[in-house]
Amino acid sequence: AYGVLDPAGSSEKVAKFTRPENGPFGGYEYFKFQYWQEKIDFSTYHKYKISVYVPSSNDFSESLKPEIDLIFHDNNENFWERWTVISHTIDASNFDKWIIIEFDGSKAKAVDTGVLLPEQQKLYDNFTIRVGGYGHSEKGIFYIKDFVPFKDSVPFK
Repeated sequence: AYGVLDPAGSSEKVAKFTRPENGPFGGYEYFKFQYWQEKIDFSTYHKYKISVYVPSSNDFSESLKPEIDLIFHDNNENFWERWTVISHTIDASNFDKWIIIEFDGSKAKAVDTGVLLPEQQKLYDNFTIRVGGYGHSEKGIFYIKDFVPFKDSVPFK
C-alpha cells in the first residue's frame, strides 16, 4: 500500500508492504518495479539507499527474516539464473524506527561469468525489493520510503 501514514508518527506518507501469510505465490510476493524505460547499467547504478521501518511485532522465530534485498533482473525466462541480489539484514536494535540502508553492489559478481558487475556493462531492465527473506509463509509487515541511487555515502536530507 502506498501513501499510508508513517508508523513512527510523522505526517509523512510512506509505503507499507505486507507479506501475506501463506501467500498465493508460496512466500515469493515481492515489490517489483520497472524503474527506467531503458536498461539499468549496473556499472553506473550499483549503489542505492532506502529508508526502512521494521516493526518489532513481526515474528522472526521461523523463516521470516528481518531482511531487505535488492534484486536486479531481466524480464525473460529463467531470470533467476542471471539476477543479482544484494542483501541487508536489520539488527533487532533497529526495529521500530526508521533506518537508512545502503546497498553497495561494487563487490557483486555476475552469476553467469563471475566477473565483478561494476567492471562490465551488465544491463538489467527490472529490479525488485524483497522484504522478509525468501520462501517463507509467515506474515510480515515492513515500511519503506526514499529509495534512491547514490554515488557518495551521504545521508538523506
